[in-house]
Amino acid sequence: FETLRLNLIVQVKSKWRYARQGG
Repeated sequence: FETLRLNLIVQVKSKWRYARQGG
């Protein structure tokens, strides 16, 4: 489903943001 794909992208983006903040 497209929703699942969108959710995955959001999760990955969140992870990237978290890792960036964590430094």
